[in-house]
Amino acid sequence: MIGLLRFAWRAAAALWVAGLLVPAAHAAPEMAPFADFERVSARRVSRAVVEFEYRAVVSLPDASAVGVRATVSSTRSGTTVVDGSLDFGDLGSPGIYESLDTFVFRQDRRVPFDPAALAFELTSENRPPVARAGPDQTVTLGGIVHLDGSASSDADGDALVFDWTIASAPVGSVATLSDPTAVQPEFEVDVAGRYVVELVVHDGLAPSPVDSVTIDTANSLPTANAGPDQTVTVGRIVDLDGSASTDPDGDLLGYRWRFVAVPNGSTAALSNAGAIMPHFTVDRPGRYEIELIVDDGTGESPPDLVFVDTENSAPVADPGPNQTVRVGDIARLDGTASNDVDGDPLGFSWALIARPAGSAAELDDPSATNPGFAVDRPGSYVAQLIVNDGVLDSAPTTVTVVTENSPPVAFAGPDQTASLGLIRLDGSLSSDVDGDPLTYAWSLIAVPDGSSATLAAPDAVVTDFVADLVGNYVVQLIVSDGALQSAPDTLLVRINSLPGLSMFVPGEVGAGLQVMGSGRLGVGNHGGVLVRIESADPTALLISDDPGMAGGRSVDVFVPDGIRDFDFVLQGVPRESGLVEVAVSAPGFVAATREVEISPPAVSFSGLGSLASAGTSDGFTVFTGVSDASGTGISSFQGASAAALPQTLTLRTDDATVGDVSLGGGTGSAVTLDLAAGDFQTVASFNALATGVVAVSAELSDSGLLASRSQSVTVDAPDLGAFSRTIGAGLQYTSQATLAIRNHGGVTVRVESADPGLALVSADQLTPGSAAIDVFVPDGSDRFEYTVQGVADSVGTTTVTLSAPGFDSGTGTVTVGQPGILLTGLGTDHTIGGTDAFTLLTGLVNSAGTALSSFQRVSAANDLELTLEVVDPAVGELDFDGQTGAVVTRTLVAPEFQFTAVFRALGEGTTSVRASIPGFLLVPGEVDVLVSPP
Repeated sequence: MIGLLRFAWRAAAALWVAGLLVPAAHAAPEMAPFADFERVSARRVSRAVVEFEYRAVVSLPDASAVGVRATVSSTRSGTTVVDGSLDFGDLGSPGIYESLDTFVFRQDRRVPFDPAALAFELTSENRPPVARAGPDQTVTLGGIVHLDGSASSDADGDALVFDWTIASAPVGSVATLSDPTAVQPEFEVDVAGRYVVELVVHDGLAPSPVDSVTIDTANSLPTANAGPDQTVTVGRIVDLDGSASTDPDGDLLGYRWRFVAVPNGSTAALSNAGAIMPHFTVDRPGRYEIELIVDDGTGESPPDLVFVDTENSAPVADPGPNQTVRVGDIARLDGTASNDVDGDPLGFSWALIARPAGSAAELDDPSATNPGFAVDRPGSYVAQLIVNDGVLDSAPTTVTVVTENSPPVAFAGPDQTASLGLIRLDGSLSSDVDGDPLTYAWSLIAVPDGSSATLAAPDAVVTDFVADLVGNYVVQLIVSDGALQSAPDTLLVRINSLPGLSMFVPGEVGAGLQVMGSGRLGVGNHGGVLVRIESADPTALLISDDPGMAGGRSVDVFVPDGIRDFDFVLQGVPRESGLVEVAVSAPGFVAATREVEISPPAVSFSGLGSLASAGTSDGFTVFTGVSDASGTGISSFQGASAAALPQTLTLRTDDATVGDVSLGGGTGSAVTLDLAAGDFQTVASFNALATGVVAVSAELSDSGLLASRSQSVTVDAPDLGAFSRTIGAGLQYTSQATLAIRNHGGVTVRVESADPGLALVSADQLTPGSAAIDVFVPDGSDRFEYTVQGVADSVGTTTVTLSAPGFDSGTGTVTVGQPGILLTGLGTDHTIGGTDAFTLLTGLVNSAGTALSSFQRVSAANDLELTLEVVDPAVGELDFDGQTGAVVTRTLVAPEFQFTAVFRALGEGTTSVRASIPGFLLVPGEVDVLVSPP
C-alpha cells in the first residue's frame, strides 16, 4: 500500500498536479513525476452543489506496476466523494497511463474548494501464478509418463519455479519423478492403477493453487472445449461449438451445455443442451457465460467456459508452435497468429517464465510480435504471451522451446459438410519439428444416436468411415513420434438432413412504428432459397422487406447460396393492439413461428437535464419506441412506420421567455419536424434564455396524437469558475478561469484578492499585481487567464473571487507557501580542468521540505537576488551570467524560473556548491564536490 497523496492545482485548465507514488512491480515504491487529473465533466446537482468527474493520468518512471488502484476520500466538509475508486490496471512498462475509469466528487460552492480536501491512496498487488499440470493420460504398465507444466502462466510475467509431487499412486508403486523442479519431468508406471501428480508453481512472491493430472493404466477423463469467445449484436443467433473437445482414450463423448450467467431480463435458451453445436438467440445486451462438460461413459471432464458478449471480447494470444533448437541458436518466437474477434489492433507482452538452471536468456524485445532470445543452456524454455486489444488482456498462453525432442502436432484436417456415405480422413499434414517419423491414432469420439459408424483403419495416415445417419460426427487424431504424443486434434463432419429456420423478432412492436426482424437458415449450402415471412393479422401488423416501403400480409426474401442470415421489417398499425403470430418458412426447411404484441408507442428524452444555465444551449435526443417497465424510458427503439406516414414530431416549451427549442433547422417555443420511415431518434437542443422554470414537451402524431412526454427544466444564472492554487512567496502562477457560457455578448470580469498583503492578481506574468483587476472576455469565449503573485516573505491562505454582471461568482483558494530553489545536475566527482554545467529552478517546496512540489516563475511584483558560491575557491569557481568567481550573483526577474551555471574544477580537494535567495529554501541542499588530479 502507498501513502496518502495531496494535490496542488496547476496552470492547465481543469488539471491537477501531484507527485504520485507508483510502485515498481515487486520493488519498493519510488516517487514518480507529476501526474495529471483531467476533468471529464461537471454538472450542477443543485443551486449550491456541483458534481465533478475526473480521469487520472500517472507517469511511471521505470520498471512496472501491477494491479494499480487508487481510493479517493475527502477530509473536509463541503467536499463529498461520490465514487472514489480508480483503476489503472497493469502498468507493464515506463510511460504515461490514463486511469481506466473516473472518480466523482461534489463541491458545495458556498465553501471554497481546497485541493488538500481530497486524499488519494494507491495500492498495487502481485497476481499469483496459475499452474497447469497438463491433460490426463492413459499409459500402459511399464510406460514412461511425460508430464508437461509448460502451460502454467503468470499474469505479471514473473519467472516461475516448478514443484511437482506424486500425490497418490497404486499400492506397491515406487514411482519417482525424474526432476520435481523441471517443466517437463517424467516417471515410469511400475504398478497398474491410477497415479495423481500435483503441480504448484511459484513466482517468487506467492504460490499458485494446486493443479493435478491423473494418469491411469485404464480410462482417463476427457477434456471439454467450449470454443472461442464471441462478440455479437443483440438479436443475432450464436452457434456454440464443442467439437474441439477430446478424449485421450478415443472414447465416444456425450455433451452437456448450460448457461452459467446471462444478462438481467434475458430468456435465452439453448436449442439442444446435449448437442455438439447448439445455438441460442442473444435477446439482451451484456455477457452470456456458457459451460460445457463432456462425458466418455466412465467419467466427466472438468467444465470449460465460453463467453459471448454484445460489447468487447478479450483477444486470444497465440505464441506459435513449440520448437526444438540447438544451444547457441537464437529462438525466434511468433505471435502473429494472435487474434481479436472484434478486429481491434493488438499489443504484445512476452515473458520468459521458465529457463534451464544457470540460463541468463532474456527476450530482445518483450513488446514485439516476433521477439527472440539466445539459447544458452540445454533444457526447456517456456515463453508466455499476453495480448491486449486496448481494453482487455487475453488469457496467458505459453510456448515451449527445448534443446531435445519436441512433441509432434496432429492435424486431422478441416471440418467437412457432406451427405450420407463414405467420409475420407487425411492426417498427412500432421508434423514434427524434429522430423521424426509419426504413427497415427484415429478415433470417432461423437456420432449421432444409433449410428454404427467405425473407422476403417484407425492407425493409417489416411482412413475413412461410412456416415450412416444424419447428424454430427467428431473425429479425433493423436500422433506420436515414438517418444512423445501430440495434443489431440479434432474435426467435425456434418451430415445434412432437413434443416431448420430460426427467427428473432422483438416481443413488442409499437403501433404506428416499425422495427427490424432477422432470421437464419439452418445451413448455408442451400443453392439459393426464397424465404416467406407472414403476419397472421395484417390489420395489426404488416411485413415488409424494405424499411422505406409499406408492407403487407407477407413478403418473400431471396437468400443467395452460401448465405444464412436474412432481415425483414415489422410494421405496427396505428391504434391497434393485441398478439399477432409471425411465421417464417422456406422450401426444404422446418418452419418457425413467433408471437408479437402490438403496444402503444412511447416518446423519451435522453440528455435533457433538469438544470440549465441562462445563455446555454444543451443538445438532447428524442427517441421513439416501446415504453419500458418504468414508463419513463424506452425498452425497444423503433422508428416511424413506412405504412403510417406522414408522422411528425413537435417540441414545445410552455414559457418562451425562459427557454425555447431548436429542431430540424427551426427555433421557437413550438417546432415541428416531419419524420421519415424508420426515424427513431431526433437530435434537438434546449436554449436557456432567462432564469426560471419551463416545461419541455414532445408529441408524436400522425392524423392524431400517438404519444407524448414532458419534462421540467430549471434555468439558473451561469457560473464563473475559479480554481484554487498553492504558490511560493515571491513567485507567481498563471491560472485559467471559466465561464459557463460563450454567447454572453462580451463581459468584464473582476478578479479580486481578499488579502493583497498575501497574494496579488495581475493580467499577465510581466505586470506587477494589485488587489483587483478587470478582465474583458469577448463574446464567444468561455475562458480567460490571470496571474496570482505570492507576496515575498509571506505565508498564509486567502481567496480570489471572480464576479461579473449576470453570472454567479466563483471563489478559489490561494495558499502562499515556502518558496525554494533546486540545484540539480551537478556531479560530485571531477578532475582538475574539467567543467560541469548544472541547473537551478525556482518553485514551491513540498510539505517535507525536501524537494520542489512544482516549478514556479519569479513574480513580477518583486525582483529576487540569487547568489551562487563555491565554499573553497582553491578547489573550484563558477561561471554564471557572464560572471566568473567563487561567488557570483544575479537579479532574477519575471517570468524566469530556470537558470544554468557552470562549475570549473581548479585544484585538488573537496568543497561545496550552494545557492541562496533571501527567504528561499535550498532543496535538497548544497552539493559536495570532490576534485581529483587528471
